[in-house]
Amino acid sequence: MAEESKEYMPKLWFKSSQPWRAYPLGDIFEFKKNATNSREDLSASGNIHYIHYGDIHTKYHGFVDFTKNVIPFLKDNVSVKSDFICDGDIIIADASEDEEGIGKAIEVKNLSKENKAISGLHTILLRPHKRIFSPFFASYLFSSVHTKKQFIKIATGIKVYSLAKSALKNVELVVPTIAEQQKIADCLSSLDELIQAHEQKRDALMEHKKGLMQRLFPAEGETTPRWRFPEFRNGGDWVETQIKQLGKIITGKTPSTNNPAFWEGEYIWVTPTDMDSHKNIYFSERTITGEWLKESSILPENSVLITCIASIGKNCILKKKGFCNQQINAIIPDFEKYNSDFIYYIFDIKKYILINNSGISATRILSKSKFEELMFPFPTLPEQQKIADCLSSLDSSIEAQEAKIASLREHKQGLMQRLFPQSL
Repeated sequence: MAEESKEYMPKLWFKSSQPWRAYPLGDIFEFKKNATNSREDLSASGNIHYIHYGDIHTKYHGFVDFTKNVIPFLKDNVSVKSDFICDGDIIIADASEDEEGIGKAIEVKNLSKENKAISGLHTILLRPHKRIFSPFFASYLFSSVHTKKQFIKIATGIKVYSLAKSALKNVELVVPTIAEQQKIADCLSSLDELIQAHEQKRDALMEHKKGLMQRLFPAEGETTPRWRFPEFRNGGDWVETQIKQLGKIITGKTPSTNNPAFWEGEYIWVTPTDMDSHKNIYFSERTITGEWLKESSILPENSVLITCIASIGKNCILKKKGFCNQQINAIIPDFEKYNSDFIYYIFDIKKYILINNSGISATRILSKSKFEELMFPFPTLPEQQKIADCLSSLDSSIEAQEAKIASLREHKQGLMQRLFPQSL
């Protein structure tokens, strides 16, 4: 093993104030052989588990736990030409479509001797020297700022970033004592477990909401839902209603970017990129001035916005007076007959109707005239309000969970910046 040439000091310590030692990655990890199979060679059952690089980016977070994660198998008729994974191995995705995913790594956890697993296409399988690492520390080391900066520096490519084994061997890893590693791993693991618990609660709420919506709204071809609140069970059929009957329909516009008098003002200007997974929208990336009032009608609060070009069917409720661009149709409801939140939810569950009626070309477009003619079933306003209140309450709980998760992730990020040395 090469001599340690550098020493580092983090801002926060657990066990001692001994300096961290720097090692080339190639000196403390052994490169093992990965497989080259694609998704087509995988199955839901089999004898050999297969770690796919796409799952490293989207499914596993820091660890792949063989007692908890659902891991695909290699088909039994496919030959194996790679090393088997061991507990404690590190698997790196060597390809990424964005900078954030460069060098995304997971540590193998709870892999018993009875189970067999291999690392797949576009992965790099690393086996650590046991005398260097405490269990579960290496995963956090690979996601530290010090390590990630080096991955980004050595990555090649433009649209897809790649990591080469030859370049990885020279990446500098800084490592504390075993005792310090264990304290760091214990601290961050407990935080990860708390984050996962909140994620599971959020996912359960989202699944509950999905099932509830399927019962509270009529299925295709039906005029009444499977479930109705007691006071509406004898309320009769819902009425098929054209979108243009809901209120005033306005297609947005884009102010001239060559006229600075229109921009950086007091009114929000919504584009599809501003419409994320949240129902209500209060802010936008760009804003415009009152000068635009001379060119376009302002949208009142509680207007419902629906995208009808490209990303068909994204929708939200405008919670401040403002405007939108030409990719969006805005519904200003007749509030004496229709509830904005109910309109939002029915567009959410019936999104496929918008997509199915959009023109198929290089860019999907649902014209305003066709949009206005589409029909959706509506109950009376009191029943709309009851359904909207029920689902809005669930959304509030989901958003509260997401806020907790975001706060915990931010806390973890700040903690890692103090627990790991930052300087290169």
